[in-house]
Amino acid sequence: MLSKLPPFRIVNFALLILYFVPLSTSHFTLFFLLSAGAPDTLWTRTYGGDSTDIGRSVRQTNDGGFIIAGGTTSFGAGRQDVYLIRTDLNGDTIWTRAYGGDSTDYGSSVEQTTDGGFIITGRTSSFGAGNYDVYLIRTDLNGDTLWTKTFGGDSTDYGASVEQTTDGGFIIAGATNSFGKDDSDAYLIRANYNGDTLWTKTFGSDSTEAGRALQQINDNGFIIAGFTSIKGPGLNDVYLVRTDSGGNAIWTKTYGGTSYDVGFSVLQTKDDGFIITGTTTAYDTEILDTYIIRINSNGDSLWTANYGGAGIQQGFSIQQTNDGGFIIAGETSPYNGAAFDVYLIRLDKETIGIQGDIPNNFLNLNDFIVSYKNGNTSIRYTIQYSTTVKLEAYDTQGKLVKVITNKAMQKGSYRINWDSKRFGSGVYYIKLSTGGRSVISKAVVLK
Repeated sequence: MLSKLPPFRIVNFALLILYFVPLSTSHFTLFFLLSAGAPDTLWTRTYGGDSTDIGRSVRQTNDGGFIIAGGTTSFGAGRQDVYLIRTDLNGDTIWTRAYGGDSTDYGSSVEQTTDGGFIITGRTSSFGAGNYDVYLIRTDLNGDTLWTKTFGGDSTDYGASVEQTTDGGFIIAGATNSFGKDDSDAYLIRANYNGDTLWTKTFGSDSTEAGRALQQINDNGFIIAGFTSIKGPGLNDVYLVRTDSGGNAIWTKTYGGTSYDVGFSVLQTKDDGFIITGTTTAYDTEILDTYIIRINSNGDSLWTANYGGAGIQQGFSIQQTNDGGFIIAGETSPYNGAAFDVYLIRLDKETIGIQGDIPNNFLNLNDFIVSYKNGNTSIRYTIQYSTTVKLEAYDTQGKLVKVITNKAMQKGSYRINWDSKRFGSGVYYIKLSTGGRSVISKAVVLK
């Protein structure tokens, strides 16, 4: 997850976003984008050697430069090593480091620590007890190793996200096949400042779960996002776990449709709720869309949104902006095999003045899904009782723009298409009402 960035001395900008994508098997590029209307490219840089080098995590450092973690087969001691690149504000390389042994090692997440050094997590098959173990590397400001740690058992375990905690220790989210119920489980590891294990936790079912992102939240607990292949209705569903400060689950939730959904980034919002971004398979197609889920502090869905079109769009990082909106960074690619490009989405603040309170025993909020494609807004919902259902579209000022349907319906699942291409581009809110109660979901119409 991208960290919040300090302001630069540039006029008329809203937020700075960093992202990187592989350009070839031998190099990767870092893009620096300015979001003020249409994003303008300030610079691009490539890093790597004569073989395969990949960037997977980037943060801005305290001095305004950048730190990038990933994997390299161009440098290092083994088949693949953890790759760490330190740059200045302009993306010019200050130093690079490779970490690992004589086998395969990889970096998935990096963060600058409070003393100016860096913490990296990923996976290693050079060290540890199993096929792959969680790999944790602590460095000083110059990238020199202070210590390394491995966590795991005799099977495959890996770290996907790392964060320094408020007490100076570290928290790692990933997946484990060595521990837990069966197959892969989401894996949470709490370590002290020296990397020594304080506790570990697993979360999952009899099938496959994995953690992809985490954050320490306001009550000193943790929120973990990833995927599950069993708990929800789809092949994969977004998996969310909220824990207390000791890593004990307070609740777990799943979100998604009937196909492929994964959460890549999670953020606690200013109202103590959460927002998740990731990937979903567009309904009735094989197209990957950016998936955004907004929930309250109990994990109940407030609204969901899909963004995409022809080809692939995936959201990997989300931040809340100062005006209460959100910014999402990800990647996009057409079907023709072209390289991935940077994908940036800016969402308005939540200003709708209408409320929804349909109880879950009447309407499962996860089944109230609004998506946009080819000029039509598709609205899907399931009702548990036969009743009169009204669907309405409102603009961001709370003004009614369209009554989509208002009729008696039998118990069951429904899909209704609203011909929204006749309306202007922008954010709309779809309100489902029945029996004096209502629930809201967001739709973004793009022309």
